[in-house]
Amino acid sequence: MKCEFLLLLLSWLWLWAAGGVVASNSLSSSGIGSDSGLSNVRIRRASVDVDNAASQHSIIDLPDCQDLRKYCTHQKTSDNLSMLECALSFSSSQLEALPEPCQHALWLQQRQLQLNSWVEHTLLPSYCAAEQGKLQSCLNSVDLWGCLEDQRQQMPQSSTCQQHLRRAHAALGPDYANIGDFYTVCGSLVEQQKCGRMNVEHLPALLSQLGTVQCLMANVNPATPMDTNCKVAINAIELQRGMLELFRVCAEDLTALCPQERPGTASGYKCLVRHKNDPSLRSHCATQIALRDQQMGRDYRVSHGLAKACKDDIKLHHCRRGVSEDKQVRLAQILLCLESVSKNGTKLAPECLVELSDHRRMLMTDYQLSPELLSDCADDIPKFCPEQHKAHLVNGFTGSGGEIIHCLLEHVRARRAQHRVTSQCQRGLETLIKVSDAGEDWRVDPVLRRACKPVVDVACKDVEGGEARVISCLMERIGTPVMRPECEQALLIIEYFVARDFKLDPQLYKHCRDDAIKYCRAKRQWDDVQDVQMDPERGPPNPALPASHGLQRG
Repeated sequence: MKCEFLLLLLSWLWLWAAGGVVASNSLSSSGIGSDSGLSNVRIRRASVDVDNAASQHSIIDLPDCQDLRKYCTHQKTSDNLSMLECALSFSSSQLEALPEPCQHALWLQQRQLQLNSWVEHTLLPSYCAAEQGKLQSCLNSVDLWGCLEDQRQQMPQSSTCQQHLRRAHAALGPDYANIGDFYTVCGSLVEQQKCGRMNVEHLPALLSQLGTVQCLMANVNPATPMDTNCKVAINAIELQRGMLELFRVCAEDLTALCPQERPGTASGYKCLVRHKNDPSLRSHCATQIALRDQQMGRDYRVSHGLAKACKDDIKLHHCRRGVSEDKQVRLAQILLCLESVSKNGTKLAPECLVELSDHRRMLMTDYQLSPELLSDCADDIPKFCPEQHKAHLVNGFTGSGGEIIHCLLEHVRARRAQHRVTSQCQRGLETLIKVSDAGEDWRVDPVLRRACKPVVDVACKDVEGGEARVISCLMERIGTPVMRPECEQALLIIEYFVARDFKLDPQLYKHCRDDAIKYCRAKRQWDDVQDVQMDPERGPPNPALPASHGLQRG
């Protein structure tokens, strides 16, 4: 009896122990209680992913990809990576001939190369089994392929793993980091619409996704809201497309006028803008630049150089003012915001300051960069500036730069009412003077710069630029033999507007800002363009500015 009891007890203990093991394994497989449990989860998940990957069609077996069999006979294998490599070597005509479903399959494969899951469950187990332990750490790296490339360069050339890593990295393309953001925010929509397209025209960087974007725009239902981040990415590609067209049309002009610049660069565009009033510039190119200027006035992001150099400052100082990233923001708003930040003592990034200065000059050169002038002065330009307007319509440029703007400025001060621009046009001009900050730097205004350079070279050559020091020097020379009539006229036009807003006088604003806020109810923000001091109906000249010829500053 005792023996039977002992046998029964032993059987019960064995079952309990076995159950404990089962329970323990259950906990471990759930990732609870031990590190090995996490490994079990990882291995199980890996097997599922590998099974899913294996269940996917091989690209070369797809009915729409049979051309790959004809053109890719030189490939040693027919796996998906090899087919992608082969397709990337196709000419534009060969890529265009590929059916859209095949292009979509190849696009998906190229996208997969950036995914950790593809590297972890396909690339490493299949081609880098021996090196897998060392390469696993790259899966947690911020830059997956940067880490893999570092590891690859330490491998022998004969290594199979080294060769496959090199092939996969080459298939990603040189701009994979930028394109990765597009994959992330628009990838699911592209898959849903089956809009993946190959880079038929072999365009650089983000433009490689132009065909994909065009498919999305054609197929997505406008009534269905699109993800905001995807909209932003699509807008960025569309903006770059406009720049690509400009450089295509202006290729000969760029070579002739800017031989040191490369097509597609911000500096190349700026060089063309500097020469847009050159008589040798072809009319087609001038038209493209004018169109680009109008687009930039409505949306600052058209200027890739400004958007890139000032990206952090625009975000830090809330220059978009609550406008969502997929909406346009006027160039004037961004420039005013950045100017205000700088005027109030906060330092901007050096590269942003350079762009800010460049765009201030561009504003005074071409009225089309200011949507306010285009709308508010639409009737005034042909009425008061017919010759300049005609030259612009016929030739696509405005003389030597800024003539239409200065013509309008002159008609702000006309004695007879019938010779003065309308009040809304005057407000637009006042906004332009403030956004360009023409009263701070005499070089911003091309007309003033040309007219007064001979005077500056003689009378103000030792004066440091900035903070209106040169303009103050020029004002002191009015009435002296060294002053020229054309310089005096251009100078007094700018000073007329400076006299109506103390914020436009850098020295006065710097030393009197706090007192103006305290005693005169001045606004704290420099960029408040709605300030009543700028109202042409009520805004008297600034009483703080002593008069010399009615306008001279102290």
